[in-house]
Amino acid sequence: GIGSPACDVLNKLGKFKDLAIERIAMDDDAKKLLKTNSDRKVFLDWGPRGMGVCSNPVIGDIAAKNASQKIEKVLYDAETIIFVDLLGGRIGTGAFPVIAEIARKNGSRTISILTFPASFEGKIRQNNAVESILKIRDLSDITLIIPLDRISEILDGKTGAIVFNVIIELVKIVTREMVRFLSKNENMEILNKYSGKSEIGTVGIGEGENEKEIKK
Repeated sequence: GIGSPACDVLNKLGKFKDLAIERIAMDDDAKKLLKTNSDRKVFLDWGPRGMGVCSNPVIGDIAAKNASQKIEKVLYDAETIIFVDLLGGRIGTGAFPVIAEIARKNGSRTISILTFPASFEGKIRQNNAVESILKIRDLSDITLIIPLDRISEILDGKTGAIVFNVIIELVKIVTREMVRFLSKNENMEILNKYSGKSEIGTVGIGEGENEKEIKK
């Protein structure tokens, strides 16, 4: 998880029993990292705090490069890495391309689960996200992008904290199901077939109690 919102996803995600999985949190907020429920943590330090950095992804780029040795150490020998990032802000948006490049150099398979800012968040955050995606798509084998405008529409145009809470839950579910998908060998063959092809896909998620109805 990269950035504070992604750390919120990790907190909701919990542990995966009987699976060799490490949850790694990366953020520039030391207090947030301390409270994050993860197996390992990387502090992304970008130096003395200043003003006007709230949505400046350059800060994230600097922070990731400053912590590159620590990042390389925690990602070393990972066969598959699932990145979680809510794009638009300073840390995840700027740091992600740097971190993804480190993972690629290590030879890891990379899957990126991203969100794209809603219109009500403003053009600056959306433009930041576009620039980050353009860099990430060549560094990630599979990229899943969840548009927050679509979530806002489903919630009848609601904005702010309501959308944020829903998207945290949604990203948690997508991440959890991706982990479960990858835990089966036959699914790894499917993943290998489509990795790196930059194809468009759809993620479908549902719940139910009756097995026959679920299959429908």
